[in-house]
Amino acid sequence: MRRARTTLPRGLLALALAIAFYVTVERLDLVRGPLDASGDGEGARVLFVGNSHTFENEMPTLLHDLAAGAGGPGVGVASYTAPGRTLRGASESDGLTELLREARWDVVVLQEATPIAASPPDTRRAGMHPYARVLARDIRSADALPALFMTWGFRDGDGQAFAGDTFPSMQERIREAYEEEGVALAAPVAPVGLAWAAALRERPGLDLWAEDGRHPSRLGSYLTACVFYVALTGRDATDSEFLGGLPAADAAFLQRVATDVVAEAGARGALLEPR
Repeated sequence: MRRARTTLPRGLLALALAIAFYVTVERLDLVRGPLDASGDGEGARVLFVGNSHTFENEMPTLLHDLAAGAGGPGVGVASYTAPGRTLRGASESDGLTELLREARWDVVVLQEATPIAASPPDTRRAGMHPYARVLARDIRSADALPALFMTWGFRDGDGQAFAGDTFPSMQERIREAYEEEGVALAAPVAPVGLAWAAALRERPGLDLWAEDGRHPSRLGSYLTACVFYVALTGRDATDSEFLGGLPAADAAFLQRVATDVVAEAGARGALLEPR
């Protein structure tokens, strides 16, 4: 069972953000970051909203460190995450409403629970779109840009929902879900799942998943962070000297794949385009 994260008590949120911009809300982890909540300093201010696919291996931290390893403007990150969180749950959360109001953000990244995104179209639209629409509205009301986190399929697909399912089939459903949602919300999509598929085509034995075949390994989270780095900054991930504790050859491969896939998808720098 994954460890639950306690909710940040009301009234402490503004103080926490004043102390340090880089904050994992709901677990009250405070570490130094390049920006503060007032928006002083250079670089992007990014809030991630999602579940364990976002917080596993502290992926937002990897993104921050990739930017730091490249020099230039930093990327300040915060996350509002909990195990199993859906966009419906996020849309009904007073804590997220307060977080959007208390701090200034450039981009708020939304990540749906994978089984919902990979479900049949009618089921997925009913379970995902109304809540993504509400969240996008609230994010724009806070003068931030909503963006979508296209996740990856499970290593062996979702056999419980689709007999004989495979990773490529599940990934195709997820791709369709996020691309359709991106059009409906006029929101950019970070093509993380496409980068996973591309990496596996070149290196089929690459273990991007953890042992459960669903969550990311350290390699998978690093590739995810590289995709966000390119999509946010428009720069090559290969510019960064931060290897995330990986062998240099693996990190260089993942940096290149992320850079190529984001460029091919037309999402390079899209998360920070003028809105």
